Amino acid sequence: MVSWRVVLKAAGVCMVLAALTMVSGCNTLQLYQGDPLPADQVAKVQLGEIGVHIQKVNGTDVGSSIMGVELLPGRHQFDLVYQSPSDVYMSSTRTLKTVDLRAGKTYLVMTKEVSDRLIFVVEER
Repeated sequence: MVSWRVVLKAAGVCMVLAALTMVSGCNTLQLYQGDPLPADQVAKVQLGEIGVHIQKVNGTDVGSSIMGVELLPGRHQFDLVYQSPSDVYMSSTRTLKTVDLRAGKTYLVMTKEVSDRLIFVVEER
């Protein structure tokens, strides 16, 4: 039997990836001081599915309408929230995740179900 949650999640990932392709660079927040740096000197972190939100990066609130952030390479802490768009109770999952980012790389923030628990993963694209 197919889980509707899996089907909805797969559809959500496809929609977000299509949206990211169309807006490429729109709603991306630069989280370092100074002029924009070349792509090979920064790390990009983008939302990889519907329902995933970056609330804070390194303790700084980034707002709710961003599709991604650009950061200098290094270790960064993300306050991540997943709110199911299909859940009538609007349940949410929240976690802090520390990630080492490399210059010139793009990362996607997604969720993964492990033993009936929802966890966040940040994967290099």
